Amino acid sequence: MALAEQVRVLTSKHPEDLEKERQVREWLAEFDPLEVDFLRWLLHHGPCDQYEVGTCHLDDRTRADSLNKGLSIGLIRSRARGTGTEFRIADGYKDALRNVLHPRPPLTIEVSDQGAAETL
Repeated sequence: MALAEQVRVLTSKHPEDLEKERQVREWLAEFDPLEVDFLRWLLHHGPCDQYEVGTCHLDDRTRADSLNKGLSIGLIRSRARGTGTEFRIADGYKDALRNVLHPRPPLTIEVSDQGAAETL
């Protein structure tokens, strides 16, 4: 097996991870760009309560619409915390959302004895 093929096999994603990323892409198609910005904010900010959600740079309606859509499809989870509610990206979709919103650049491998490069 050629080196490039070995690297391709070792770096390939598990089919379940690919399916989750496909599902996230499908869901995101239903969100407008500002709502996707809220999901990005929540992904990076981590679990937060209603007050912290209010510190997001987006308007109230965008935040509410994004939360409601995310909760209805299971991308966002909520739970009681103290006297309020905590919101977070569902654990099973954090990596998939991160990979969809921030894809990795292609991997280029140079094979020194042949001088060739292959992008994976």
